[in-house]
Amino acid sequence: MYKKTIVISAKGEDSFTSAQLNKLKTIPNISFIAQMDPLTEKELVSFTHDAEIVAITRRSAKHLPANVLKQMHKLKGLVVYSTGCEWIDHYYTKQHDIPVSYLKHYSTNSVAEHTMGLMLTMSRRIHISYDKVRKIIPVHISNRGWELNNKKLGIIGYGRIGQRVAKLAEAFGMKVFYYDESRKNAGGAAYLPLNTLLSTCDLISLHASRQYQEPPILDKKRIAIIKKGACIINSSRPELIHTPSLISAINEGQIMGYAVDEILDQSDLASLSDYGRVLETAHSAWYSNEAIELGTEEWTNNIYAMAIGQPENILKIGELFHATTKMA
Repeated sequence: MYKKTIVISAKGEDSFTSAQLNKLKTIPNISFIAQMDPLTEKELVSFTHDAEIVAITRRSAKHLPANVLKQMHKLKGLVVYSTGCEWIDHYYTKQHDIPVSYLKHYSTNSVAEHTMGLMLTMSRRIHISYDKVRKIIPVHISNRGWELNNKKLGIIGYGRIGQRVAKLAEAFGMKVFYYDESRKNAGGAAYLPLNTLLSTCDLISLHASRQYQEPPILDKKRIAIIKKGACIINSSRPELIHTPSLISAINEGQIMGYAVDEILDQSDLASLSDYGRVLETAHSAWYSNEAIELGTEEWTNNIYAMAIGQPENILKIGELFHATTKMA
């Protein structure tokens, strides 16, 4: 049985290929909204209050808290163009038996390659060299870097992206270790307890999920035990790290640098004492031609499946990597 469906994306119908659009239009009660900028809560509710299925991109809605979801009075399912779902109150959706369909696979390669790009940029100080050429920074700032070869890489969160990063890192001659709540068939990577990984690895790369409104994995106490001179790579989500504590550790010389795929609160960066120690890439790790093509196809299939009452790729809270993991 088809359910009333609303699809909110940057370009509306133009977000889809003709074949994808034809498939979606077999759903009798479907409508499309083009929305380039984030909707206010009031706008979002006005569009979705009587929809049974809401399909939405992260660009159109930055957060889906309980107070918004409860105003979608007929909601029977969410279909999101996203892998990370920490922006959705999944405690509410679970309590009210609302399935959340998400994208599992679409950006694995893109994010993994971006992660390696962040490592190379930080290790070879490419961003420093670029700014020197453009005469943005003084010539006395050093752009001398270091090699990834033979360095210890610690991966926190060993799912699809973490495992792909491990394979790419091995090609650079890195020694790869991982921590996850469950030990996995790790290929060439070796499992380490979290504390051991933090205190012994030269680079730490985060690829963990996060539950709604839970505290960071790397809080002040964990940051304090990170190996002196280590570099932190975060192409996952900034909330996994307590940013003020990390900036303090950078200023104190404990942490060499931090690369994050987001735009940080600039007030957190105001105290930085050395240029180039923090690199931001504005949530672009996933953003490739291939990921968009694959993601839109997967999203189309997820929307259709939800609308006909056969939902696919449903978020299971128990599968998330919990940010509240005990010190190990």
